[in-house]
Amino acid sequence: MSSSSLPKGDRAVIFLHVPKTAGSTLRRILQRQFEPSATHRLYGNHPEELFAQFRTLPESARLRIRLLLGHFGFGMHRHLASPFTYVAVTRQPVERVISDYEYIRNNAGHVFHRRMIEANLGLREFVECGEWTFNDNAMVRMFAGMLDAPVGSLDERALERAKSNIRDHFGLVGLTERFDETLVLLARRFGWRSVYYERENVSANRPDKAAVPEDAVSAIARANALDIDLHRFVTEHFQREAEQEGPGFQDAVREFGRVNAELKRLIHEAHELIMEQHYQDALHTLDRAFALDPEAAVVHHQRSAACFHLGAVEDALMHASVALRLDPYDRRVILHCGHLLDSAGRPGRAQALYRFYLRQQDPYDAEILGKLDAAEGESGEGLRRLLSSCARLGAIPS
Repeated sequence: MSSSSLPKGDRAVIFLHVPKTAGSTLRRILQRQFEPSATHRLYGNHPEELFAQFRTLPESARLRIRLLLGHFGFGMHRHLASPFTYVAVTRQPVERVISDYEYIRNNAGHVFHRRMIEANLGLREFVECGEWTFNDNAMVRMFAGMLDAPVGSLDERALERAKSNIRDHFGLVGLTERFDETLVLLARRFGWRSVYYERENVSANRPDKAAVPEDAVSAIARANALDIDLHRFVTEHFQREAEQEGPGFQDAVREFGRVNAELKRLIHEAHELIMEQHYQDALHTLDRAFALDPEAAVVHHQRSAACFHLGAVEDALMHASVALRLDPYDRRVILHCGHLLDSAGRPGRAQALYRFYLRQQDPYDAEILGKLDAAEGESGEGLRRLLSSCARLGAIPS
């Protein structure tokens, strides 16, 4: 059953992650709202294997899932054992395909990268090759639950099915173009905390749409006519939902944008101060950041780093434990906590933490893969708290 009318604690959230829609940024925000043990991710180059494994999970395991997320189509709720609601984000389709092309071209780990490079596919050739289904109305495919439909086979019935699913089963479908509004709506609707963000997984060297050849833009539009219609539908629906929030909503969005920008500025300033070895000044800057968002994991991470360099090891461990508890998926936090564990003579625990990150976030992270070899300190309340935070992830035995 869909559960938009149920209290937030009574439903699982299914994040239908459409590629190149700021979904990686939203994914990190969503993961901060749920315990790692209640989160199940379906990402990877072999999705059918992942889906098959998920479908065979025992009911007890499926009952624990409060957040399910991945590049899958509508319908995964049929394999959950609890009430649910979906969330997603859409993007103007031409912009999305251009971004997807640049991402694949610059990401050697992507399943289609080798084919693109060996065939020297330009943007138009990429769209027209008929081999990458996400060039062919990816959003309608996903929202209609028709990922396996042959290229060129989707029609108006698929579009209407996608719209019906959105109306009936989605707690919110946001917009990349109105991302701050999307986050404020999600925070209000689900009661979520700390939705501070920095953009993630942004395509490198992505050209402006105006610089893209017109024939390529036209090819994308032809191949994604249904997605263009669906995005228009979502935009109109989103506008109505924003208006229903009342006159104070846009003020709240502007304030969120102001705080997010200031927090980002302070975090960057503190990082620069730490790099310049002005650790005390960095702590003063981080006090201001903490006042804006006491649950921003990166603030606690930087406090930990500054304290460590000042020789306040116990304080460093305390702040690291808080950072790890608030955001166990932040790469900077993982690397820093691993370094602290190594320094405290706990290399096995550090390696388990690195394995957790590789399993949950990015199995190809070269730097973290390189950390898996380490050498064995002292104990104290700070170390015990950090180890406790690690144990909470299921990465390290209590």
